[in-house]
Amino acid sequence: MKFLKLLLSIKLLSLSFFTNAQQNYSVTAKVTDISHQPLPVTVRVLSVTDSSLITGSVYDDGNIYISEIRERKVLLKLSVLSFSDTIFVVENKGELKIDLGTIVMKEQSQVLNEVQVKASAPLVSHGKNGSIEIQVPGTVLAGSNSVIELLERSPGLSVIDGRITFIGKGDVILFLNGRPVTAGQLSTIAVSQILKVEIIANPSSKYDAEGKAVINIITKARNEAGVSGSFTQQYSYTGFAGGESNTLADVNYMKKKISLAGNLGLLSGNSREILYTTRTRPSVADYLRSELTTDWKRKFNNANLGLGIQYDLNQRSNFSLIYRGNAENLGGSQESKNLMMTLSNNSLYNSYIHKNEDRNNHSFTLNYNN
Repeated sequence: MKFLKLLLSIKLLSLSFFTNAQQNYSVTAKVTDISHQPLPVTVRVLSVTDSSLITGSVYDDGNIYISEIRERKVLLKLSVLSFSDTIFVVENKGELKIDLGTIVMKEQSQVLNEVQVKASAPLVSHGKNGSIEIQVPGTVLAGSNSVIELLERSPGLSVIDGRITFIGKGDVILFLNGRPVTAGQLSTIAVSQILKVEIIANPSSKYDAEGKAVINIITKARNEAGVSGSFTQQYSYTGFAGGESNTLADVNYMKKKISLAGNLGLLSGNSREILYTTRTRPSVADYLRSELTTDWKRKFNNANLGLGIQYDLNQRSNFSLIYRGNAENLGGSQESKNLMMTLSNNSLYNSYIHKNEDRNNHSFTLNYNN
């Protein structure tokens, strides 16, 4: 009887310890520079296994407070513009609150030749309703290779497999100079032409954002007459999938009150994905094992075209006509092989799907701005 009571006590103790270990906990910290000045920081809580995003937020005053963390062990990634990213491993050992204290960020080192700094605007400024305004010229963001890379380095934004999200709001809606655009259209914009980026967490009704955050990219005004343009060609190849070509071009013309603009994006090539899955029902009475192999061989040809003309009535008003077109062809095949095995026999099932899908979108927009 005494042994039974002892065993029951040990089990209850183990159950109590397990329950405590599974309780949610919070993490706090303060982020500063080397002069102990608080820094606005973007915090991401990542999975230890695959670095996927669990949760995150932006803390304008540098005081971090993350609550309701379930995972016993996580990665804490801190991102501040002009500073190197810092990553901590946070492991909960039964505590309800983990205080990391004061974290001093390390500034990124840059080498500038023959540069005289007379004055500098703040890199990040905060407006009403949680909006963030980021200056690009003369900052570390100006060295970005593309608009997508620039957004990836901006506070509060995450870019994963081309998908742009804002922490706490999910997917974003993209605007260029106040007009809605796609990520593909943004890819034709040179970073050198961008003046600033506005991240609007709670946009007004004029954006028709339906509760989503808005990214509005403002480009530099072109006042000089003449022609300017750019051309970029990229090509990659793998023995597994094949080749992929990406062509980007834009041209601008301005003379007196008339300005013309055009951009073209061409993406063509191949991609491939193989998925191998197994399922086993181990019972001897109805044993079954399935081995399924699916091979996707995709072919794509995408084209984006934009054309625009603007006539300035005066310095404050203008008429403009814009055309945007998109042609997309998705081809290729999907081949599946499913081997079904039982204790008595084996069966093989094959399927082959050929894909040829076309999508075309065309739009004309007439604007009067005053």
